[in-house]
Amino acid sequence: MREILNHWSDLLTYGNRVFGKLEQGAKRTSAADWFAAIKEERQTDPLLNYLHEARNVDDHGIAPVASSDHVFQIADLSGGQAVTMFSTTGRAADLQMMPGPNVTRVIALLPVKVRNAILEVPNSHRGKSIANSTPLNFAVLFLQRLEEVVAEARQWCDLAATQSPCSD
Repeated sequence: MREILNHWSDLLTYGNRVFGKLEQGAKRTSAADWFAAIKEERQTDPLLNYLHEARNVDDHGIAPVASSDHVFQIADLSGGQAVTMFSTTGRAADLQMMPGPNVTRVIALLPVKVRNAILEVPNSHRGKSIANSTPLNFAVLFLQRLEEVVAEARQWCDLAATQSPCSD
């Protein structure tokens, strides 16, 4: 489980670096307005904002942003979706569940404290509902958006190759 938590932390860190590099590359170029819109999306989109703030909390060691403590997934034997349950008190007795053939320990994302508020795990991204709020699904959505943003940045580089540091 520790390895999975470390990979989640890496995703948050390296995703943030992509945005940082794009911001630096867009400064003082014709892409500055484009990146301002990307930055605005990152502040207003529930998933992107959550991942950005979770990175800050995780990177500065303020609090955990994901946990495997007392988090279990129960396989639905009728062929439906699995159900994830966890104890918010951290007491195993509150959950009364042990790993077994149909119960496995999983990672759950946690709300993050941002200034004087709590940012809950998001349930939407780019105007669409997120039905599956697992770290894997969030990672896929985040990486898809990063790929789109990098593709957009490459178009700006192609338009203004002499104004922007856009080398491979």
